[in-house]
Amino acid sequence: METANNFEIGIDKHAGRLQWRANVYYERINDYIFSQETDQGLNADGSGTASSDGIADRVDDEGNFDPNGDLLLVRYRHADANFYGVEGEIAYALLQGPINVRSRLFGDAAYGELSGGDDLPRMTPMRFGLGLTADRGPLSGSLDLIRIARQDRVAALETETDGYTLLNADLAYTLPLSNASTSIYLRGRNLLDEEARRSTSFIKDEAPLPGASVIVGFEVKLL
Repeated sequence: METANNFEIGIDKHAGRLQWRANVYYERINDYIFSQETDQGLNADGSGTASSDGIADRVDDEGNFDPNGDLLLVRYRHADANFYGVEGEIAYALLQGPINVRSRLFGDAAYGELSGGDDLPRMTPMRFGLGLTADRGPLSGSLDLIRIARQDRVAALETETDGYTLLNADLAYTLPLSNASTSIYLRGRNLLDEEARRSTSFIKDEAPLPGASVIVGFEVKLL
C-alpha cells in the first residue's frame, strides 16, 4: 500500500499591479506504484522464449511479442520514490480600467527518482513561458508562448523526448443571459505547427501532439 509524506512551502503576493507566487515541494512515497518498460522478449502473458536486445519490448494487438508492434509492453512495479518540484509566476497589470491588459512570466520543474537513485519513467520536463491576457467588457483574449524543455532524465529503456515551443491563442465573447452565460470562442493551438511529443505519453514515439489547429465554438454555462 502506498504511503506518502510531503512538504510544501509557498509565498505569494496578490495585491497591487505586480503579483507573484512561488512554491517548492518534496514528496516521499513508500511503495510507489508505477509502470516500466521491459526487455525480456516475452508475450504479454509471460509466455515465449526470453531474450534481451536493450530495446523496450513491444507487442501486437493480441499481446504477442513483436519488435514492430504498435503497443509498448510494460510491467507494474512498486518501490520507494522521491519527488521534487518548483513552480513560480510573476504577473503585471499593464493596463487597468475599461481595458485590462496583464502580462505574466511562469515556469515549473519536477523530478522523480527511486530511492536507489534511478530516474522514474515518464516525468514531466521543465516548462517556462510568457503570456498576455486582455479583456474589455464581454470580449477577452490571451496569447501564450510556452517552451517545454528536452526530457533527457529518463528511466532504463525509455527514450528521450525533444523539447518544443507552443504558441496558443484564445479569443472569446461572452453573452450574459438571465439564467446562463454563453461564450463564443476562437481557439488556436500549436500555431507554430511544431512537432511536439509529450514525455508522459506511452505512445509519444508513434503519435505526436496535434499540429496547428484553430477551433471555433460556443459553450453555455447555467447559472
